[in-house]
Amino acid sequence: MPNFEVDNAKEQIESLRNEISGERVMYEDIMKQLQDDKASFEEEQRANYMLLNRQYTDVLDKLHEKEKYSQQIVRDHIELKHIYELQERADQEQNEQINQENRTMRNAIRTICTDTRTTVDTAKSEYELNSEEFSRQFREQNSQHAQNTAYIRDQYKKMSTLYK
Repeated sequence: MPNFEVDNAKEQIESLRNEISGERVMYEDIMKQLQDDKASFEEEQRANYMLLNRQYTDVLDKLHEKEKYSQQIVRDHIELKHIYELQERADQEQNEQINQENRTMRNAIRTICTDTRTTVDTAKSEYELNSEEFSRQFREQNSQHAQNTAYIRDQYKKMSTLYK
């Protein structure tokens, strides 16, 4: 190849190298820009992640607090229910005892009423028997008195006719 062509080729090579250098600088700038954009995007994403992570942690802490609160409420409810059941059982036992005492009293009253009825009926029967006995004896005495009076009159009449 002649020199001219070699010089031309060298110039073309040089211009291509300059063009490649310019394009390399341009692409390196683009790469740097992309890397800067990527870094800023990653920083935004990291900041967003940190914010979301902090919010998640806060929500999780609140959830744990509410869970503890709910568990405490359930414990308190169960404890109060247990106390209520114990009190209810004690009240039922007391009511049962009162009912038993009332049954005993009713049975005692029934027994007393039965005894009183028996006593009244016995007294009434005895009164009626005594009354009948008294009436019979009174009738007998009255009839005997009437006989005695009739006998005395009869004797008086006999005696008065004798002494007349």
